[in-house]
Amino acid sequence: MTLKYPHMVIVVALLLVMLVHVTRLRAAEPILLGPELQRLSLGMHMDILEDTSKQWTIHDIMSPPIAALFTPSRAQSPSFGFTSSAYWVRFAVVNPSDRDIPWYLEIAYPPMDRIDLYIAAPPEQLQSRSFGDQLPFNARDVKFRNFIVRLHTAPQSQQHY
Repeated sequence: MTLKYPHMVIVVALLLVMLVHVTRLRAAEPILLGPELQRLSLGMHMDILEDTSKQWTIHDIMSPPIAALFTPSRAQSPSFGFTSSAYWVRFAVVNPSDRDIPWYLEIAYPPMDRIDLYIAAPPEQLQSRSFGDQLPFNARDVKFRNFIVRLHTAPQSQQHY
């Protein structure tokens, strides 16, 4: 069999590879902090990755091959049901103002066993905070039935979690 237009096959194949690559790199829109923002569901602003083996570390999921597996959330309030999987969630917060903005992250699911929040801190460092129902109640930032964490975003910056 002789292909009449072999260069077309190559172009189509390259376009397919490029489309797959672009689709994998797609990320959820960051959260824009501002005075008008009172409360926002994180659902449509995060990317999710299921770790069925619970073997990945933060450094694993930041590596390009695994980071490319994240998919944008398609729900205002994603639900994973009862599962033995670990779920990785990433999101970004943008502060366009000239002042530091304090804000709160609430995890409105009190029976969550453990939550590890990693905060990307320059240069190439990570800060982490842990919370969940396996930790004592008095260790919480805010004494409330849900998990509430005090955070802040520096002026004119984007922070990744």
